[in-house]
Formats: sequence, structure tokens, C-alpha cells
Amino acid sequence: MRRLLFIVLTLLSTLLPGLAHAWWQAEWSYRKPITIDGGPQAGAIGSDAGRVPVLVRLHTGNFKFEGVSETGADLRFIAADDKTVLNHQIEQFDPRTFVRDLGDVLDIASQSFSSLWFSDHLMTVEPFRMECELLATHTVSELGKWTDQSVSLGVVVTAVKKQISKRSGAEFARLTVEDFSGSSEVLVFPEAWTMLADRVKTDVPVLLKGSYSRRDQDVENPTFIVESLTPFVEMRLTGQVAVSIDVAANGAGVGVGGTLTPDVMRDVRAVIDSHATSHEASPALEVQWSDSSGMRARLRSRTLRIAASQAALTDLRALLGPDRVRLVRGS
Repeated sequence: MRRLLFIVLTLLSTLLPGLAHAWWQAEWSYRKPITIDGGPQAGAIGSDAGRVPVLVRLHTGNFKFEGVSETGADLRFIAADDKTVLNHQIEQFDPRTFVRDLGDVLDIASQSFSSLWFSDHLMTVEPFRMECELLATHTVSELGKWTDQSVSLGVVVTAVKKQISKRSGAEFARLTVEDFSGSSEVLVFPEAWTMLADRVKTDVPVLLKGSYSRRDQDVENPTFIVESLTPFVEMRLTGQVAVSIDVAANGAGVGVGGTLTPDVMRDVRAVIDSHATSHEASPALEVQWSDSSGMRARLRSRTLRIAASQAALTDLRALLGPDRVRLVRGS
């Protein structure tokens, strides 16, 4: 459910007048201002605080958690210029308390207002966060910096703008894509669009691969050109990512002190058997552990194959905890 969010904070700063009204990005539907006040009736700092960390505390008394990602990944803090995304770090998250620390990014001398935004789109990406970290070479916020290397992005497409080339008359497209770092527009040339048009769906998490044109090497903000697109669900089901169980990692809720008891392992085996498949495209189950000397080792099963479905991950993590069940690159 979409909600309007509102926070007013009293912080160590001087209150500067004026609130910018430009809309940051269309994909973020809602915003409310954060007021920073260091005047005599608030922080009473009496001098320029400079660049300092700012703690933002949200709780059920001032924040509606409904409709926000379970990890808070769809929230953004924007400076008073309505352009600059402020770095932040989640220190704690639970249904009653949500704390963010905006470290060394808020120049209080020049910014008295910033805005809190959230996007519905990132809720669809959240279940595939591990794929983004595992397979993506860059984030959306890093686009616009030319490189001669291939670039991979873990994103969700939020908008599709189809256009006709004046030169050739062929259809091409501009896609608005979003990840946990921000939103940007990318280009799909006619030849690639012919192959990808039917695969491009909004709000479906995908791995985009592409590059920059060499003629844009000296351009200030080069356009990223999409060459391929693969849904993360498809990658899970075709063996491009595999399930890995770490029997050495510390886990929660699996026995005293996180110990893997025989009863737990019997339940784990039952879950694996219920999700096992003989399909050759599905990857072999991987097991990782540490030997007596502390050296890490891993083994791919010769007989057990399991598709990296959301159901399998959910069932295994319910028994072992999230730290013990991860995704790795398939064979």
C-alpha cells in the first residue's frame, strides 16, 4: 500500500529558509520534507556545524511501515537541491524502530531541507538482492561513466518508451531502470529491441548486460546501451545460480548456539528431497564447510539437484537461517 511519509527532525544546525519543489524522479511516488533546525529553540549550536552525520529515527509514531520494503531498500534521502542522493546506512530495522545514519554527506551549512522518498518498484527486486550482488558488475548510480568493459546490472524496468528511428524507420526503446542505488534511462537499439521487446516487462527483476559506444568515450554522460536481458527467475530455474548450504556458518534458530543438530539436518534433507529435481538444467546442490584447520571447502553433490526457487530458499532458510543458505554461480 502506498503511503505519504513525513518526518520533522531537530538537529545540530542553523535553520535556512526555503524548500525546493522540483520532483526528484518520477518512479518515486511520494515525498515529505525533513526540517533541520539548529536555531536557539532547537540545537542552539551557534556556529556552522559543517558536514556531520545525521541520525534519522523512524518509528510507528511518525512512520507508516505498510507498503515499504521489508529491508527499507526503497527509501531515498534527497538533498535540498532535489538532485543529490544522500548516502545512508541502515543501522537497525524492525517493525517498531527504523534507524538510518546519513554519514558524512549532509552539508548543514548549505542544506536545511531534504526529502524522504520511497518506491514501490524495489519491493519486486528485494527477493533477488543476492543475484544483484552476485552477478551485477555495476549499480545504476555508476552509469554515465564510460568504460570499455561489458557492464551487468541487476535492475527492474519501471518504464518503457518506444520510439521510431528517423533514419531507418525501425523501432527502438528507452528503458527506465532502477536498482537499490537509484534510477536511470538506458537505450536499446533497433536490432537488440527486435529480440528483446517481448521479454521486457515492467516490475520484473532482470539482469541487464550492455556497454558504451566507443564514440562516446569522451562524452560527459555517455548512454548505456542494452545488449541482453534475462529475468532473475529464469536464471534460477535454468541453473545459472545454485543453492549453497554453509554448515560452518553461524546460524540462528538451529539448535543451541546455532548448532546443526541431527533433527535439524533430517528436516533439511526432507526439504531438499521435496524440492529436488532430475532436470539436467538444474544445478547441483552445493555444501560449504570448514575443516579442523579452519580451511574452507565446498562440494557439489553428484546426485542432488535443486532449482534455486523462492520456495526452496524460503523453506531452507526457515530451518537454517539466512546466513547458512545462499546463492552462488551455477556450473
